[in-house]
Amino acid sequence: MTTRDAIPLVDFCDADSCTFSEFWTNSQVQRQPPRTSFEVSKACTSLCMWVHAMYKYYFVNKSVAPKKATLATAKEELAITEKALAEAKARMKEVMDGLAVLEKKLQDTMNHKAKLEANMKLCEDRMGRAVRLVSGLADEKERWKSTVASLGLTISNVIGDVLISAGAVAYLTPFTDKYRRGLLKEWLVIVGEVGVPHTVKCTPVSTLGEPVTIRKWQLEGLPRDFLSTENAVLVFNSTRWPLFIDPQRQANRWIRNMGKASGLAIAKLTDRDLLRSLESAVRFGKQCLIENVGTELDPALDSVLQRQVFRQAGTNVIKIGDSIVPYNEDFRLFITTKLPNPHYTPEVSIKVMVVNFALVPSGLQDQLLALVVMEERPDLEEARGALIVSSAQMRHELKEIEDRILYRLSVSEGSPVDDIDLINTLEASKVKSEEIKLALNTPTT
Repeated sequence: MTTRDAIPLVDFCDADSCTFSEFWTNSQVQRQPPRTSFEVSKACTSLCMWVHAMYKYYFVNKSVAPKKATLATAKEELAITEKALAEAKARMKEVMDGLAVLEKKLQDTMNHKAKLEANMKLCEDRMGRAVRLVSGLADEKERWKSTVASLGLTISNVIGDVLISAGAVAYLTPFTDKYRRGLLKEWLVIVGEVGVPHTVKCTPVSTLGEPVTIRKWQLEGLPRDFLSTENAVLVFNSTRWPLFIDPQRQANRWIRNMGKASGLAIAKLTDRDLLRSLESAVRFGKQCLIENVGTELDPALDSVLQRQVFRQAGTNVIKIGDSIVPYNEDFRLFITTKLPNPHYTPEVSIKVMVVNFALVPSGLQDQLLALVVMEERPDLEEARGALIVSSAQMRHELKEIEDRILYRLSVSEGSPVDDIDLINTLEASKVKSEEIKLALNTPTT
């Protein structure tokens, strides 16, 4: 083999595709060991080495070729599998995206369902509250109609009633029960003739009196006859301090019991420390009782009797004797005399409110009747007192509830059925109204 023949063999020899027989037939160099060829030619030595290497490569490649084929097949299968995996992942992504959309729709649907259920619950609650509200307002409507009618009648008659009561405060107290009833009857006739509206059987007690306060006075010792009750009502509605004509000392006992809790100051005109006791009562807003006076009063009392109060350094003060004393608005003065039929001058009468507290046959009859009832049927008297107190208390509570209802109606915003406090107040008003009706209609026998 010449060099010209060897070069193409080396350049174009495909060791992977060449068969052993072809390689062995066409090459003579393989018969020469590389060491022997080196002795002949260096170029031949290299060719010999290449041939031997190719020869060894052939056998190595022969054992590796199946593995390469297997590798190629595995790669093809891997490519197919990866393609299938990619397609599966793509499909799975589509499924997951669809699932996410469905889950979002499910969540939106659940939220909408919860909202509808909440709205349904709200509507049911509102319907229930609406029934309660309508029921409460229906009851209030009837009671308010009655109240409006009563107030309308009271307002229309208030001028005449107050006129009669003012006349009683100003003029009736010195007279006995018989003269008082006669004067009131004449006044009612005159008021009716001039066309002043008034209550048919108007009395100072019905116009100015409070049942609970009267009951409290009676528990403190006020006689239970009508004349004594009328005297007490007129005294506490007058701007003049009372001077009681009290030969039986009934007014004295009542005043002592009434002022016992607040520290009543008791004095006589003959006491040396009269003005000092009076100053203390005026300063601290206590009640003061001057008892056993005669037909004349000490001129030192004029400033107190005439309420000559004036301002000094921003404070209401009054001059008693030579002292200027701070005036407390809670101060009250009572004067009593044991004289059965005293004669007071006009100067004294304009300074004080002369109150005839002497016991007369009609008053004695009322007191004896009350005593008999207390002795024979104390349960009736106790039930009567409890009824007066509880009725007044319930009416007061009912008035507070009515004020709350009107306030809630005036400040309520939005739908009234959402105002729980208004509905509860209406129901409380209904219950309290029923309690009052039951208490007023319950027999005391």
